[in-house]
Amino acid sequence: MPKGVIDPRVSILPDGRLAGTATVDLDAVRTSKERGMMSPWALLRGTVPVEATGILRTEKGVAAFTLESATVGGIPVPKSVLQELVSYYSQGPNAKDGVNFEAPFRLPAHIREIHTAMGRATVVQ
Repeated sequence: MPKGVIDPRVSILPDGRLAGTATVDLDAVRTSKERGMMSPWALLRGTVPVEATGILRTEKGVAAFTLESATVGGIPVPKSVLQELVSYYSQGPNAKDGVNFEAPFRLPAHIREIHTAMGRATVVQ
């Protein structure tokens, strides 16, 4: 896990839904670039819990995630705020600008599909 992300967890919910939570350092993201006073990042500070819920769909070795809701410190936030957090903390040699969490992606290890039910996932290869 990148520095600034603490205790990440993913829960498997019914109907292909996932819920994720982690404690995240917002200051690192806020100070990573210049921002205007009207930016939501002017208000987001400290190390707080971030939660997101959405639907994971998989087919023919490709997965896609659709966000349903996100909160930062218990306050609902728009998708753009969560996307900036994910982009910042997923930057690396293969992803200079980080990961777009709603972009389809190829599943690893020849996985064709993932079927989810409350508390479990079945991986089809």
